[in-house]
Amino acid sequence: MTNENCGTKIEFAETMRGYVDAAQTSYADGYAAGKAKGNALSINVSVLIPDLQRFLDEPEHAGTLDGEVDCSLLGGSCAVQSGVFRLLPDTADRGQVFGYHGLYVADGSALPGAVGANPAATISAVSVWITEGITGIVPDDDLGMHAVRRE
Repeated sequence: MTNENCGTKIEFAETMRGYVDAAQTSYADGYAAGKAKGNALSINVSVLIPDLQRFLDEPEHAGTLDGEVDCSLLGGSCAVQSGVFRLLPDTADRGQVFGYHGLYVADGSALPGAVGANPAATISAVSVWITEGITGIVPDDDLGMHAVRRE
């Protein structure tokens, strides 16, 4: 579709489904363990790119993303509002603020919207994922929180 002010506009919807497990560190292991435990994940979004040429030519010109993420591990259905859609983002820079080399966001503001009734686990998981991307260190199962024994 072409509009007078912006050029070619693209709008589409996508549904992605799979399984997830919070204790796993690889996609394949997370899928397998999540499937075994019945931890389904569904992402239903609508993407709007108001000007295709600007979207392709200018990395800072993103599309919008709205919809919902449905996963019991995240507290059920979570709205995605005012999300950002970029063409092939570099996942090695996860959490990096666009246009500011070396500046990272690893808290709830890195998420596109509300994540459910108890967001602490989701925000913590995203923070660990971003930290792993920055440092290259894969956390162990207890995330370095070793119990201290008192004798």
